[in-house]
Amino acid sequence: MGYYWGAFKKFGQFSGRARRKEFWTFMIISYIIAYVLKWVDVWVGTTFDDGSFLGALTIIYALVVFIPAISVSTRRLQDTGKSNTYLFLYFIPILGWLILFILFLIPGNAGANTYGPDPKANCSLYLPSEPDMPRNGLTEMLKSAGEGDTAVMTLIGALYYNGQGIEKNLTKALEWWTKAADKGDADAMFYLAKMYYNGDGVEKDSKKSYDLYAKAADKGNTDAMVIIGGNYFSGQGVEKNLTKALEWWTKAVNNGNADAMFLLGEMYTLDGSEGIGQNYQKASDLFKRAVDKGHVFAMVSLGKMYAMGRGVEQDWMKTYKLFLKAADEGNPDAMYGIGLQYTEGNGVEKDLAKAREWYEKAAEVDHSDALFALATMYYTG
Repeated sequence: MGYYWGAFKKFGQFSGRARRKEFWTFMIISYIIAYVLKWVDVWVGTTFDDGSFLGALTIIYALVVFIPAISVSTRRLQDTGKSNTYLFLYFIPILGWLILFILFLIPGNAGANTYGPDPKANCSLYLPSEPDMPRNGLTEMLKSAGEGDTAVMTLIGALYYNGQGIEKNLTKALEWWTKAADKGDADAMFYLAKMYYNGDGVEKDSKKSYDLYAKAADKGNTDAMVIIGGNYFSGQGVEKNLTKALEWWTKAVNNGNADAMFLLGEMYTLDGSEGIGQNYQKASDLFKRAVDKGHVFAMVSLGKMYAMGRGVEQDWMKTYKLFLKAADEGNPDAMYGIGLQYTEGNGVEKDLAKAREWYEKAAEVDHSDALFALATMYYTG
């Protein structure tokens, strides 16, 4: 029920992103309530005499959930990289409804996109593939932790969290990260914030999560800076403030965080109504820096800049190379972009067979535009 009530708490919040679980939980519960109210209307005799079985209670409930439903639908679309203009597909019977159903069903963009940080970013914790562990394993680590080594405390907590080498135990993960955080370890604060945000082994506490992220950011954790900036950008948990979002992301950029470079670059592509002023030159420079660090989404964004000649000289071949590099990393937007280039002959020789191949690759991961492009190709022959 948390996601259901959360939609009301975010009443009228059209910025940011919503994961599938948030959207579908709200929609399914709303449908169940509406269905029950319909029969309550019939039972108490408050239905209208038009044969529709609609009644006063059903209509009142529909009005109550209308704005939250529109806002969560908007954020769900934005999670997949689509704007809220796609909601107008509601007015196209059958085909429009089918496209929207697919869009609401497909996974969101992995990592940050134009509309903000990944809402699932707080749902995972990754360790280095080869963590720096003492030779004597956990025994030696516990000894180091007992001597006050906060980095080791944090690593022990991570091992318990992931069940890596030892039995998974969220209570012990919480215990070790709390110890390290109390001693000022920024990484431990960051991981604790994730636990409280998701309710992993603890009662979900958004305020405590935000406070821990803020403390971690103040101590130099750049991932926390990115999340705090994202909160200010989307107005999630705090009052929306683009100036503060800009400050936090700039600070993270100055500390070498590629996600911040990408997000700040996207921020500079927005029009002036968003508050910071559109600057394609700054955007392209930030995307280039992120690309140099291997940021896949920045490759796609920079590729689009070269395609449109924004902040850089138009160069379709550079677009193709960037898209190809991102596609090799599994990015469906890049696959779709290559398909478009082959369809239109931009930077490459026009080749509908190759275009179809790339659309099919993107469609395999449910890319909605690629699915539509394929449907169009099959329909027109």
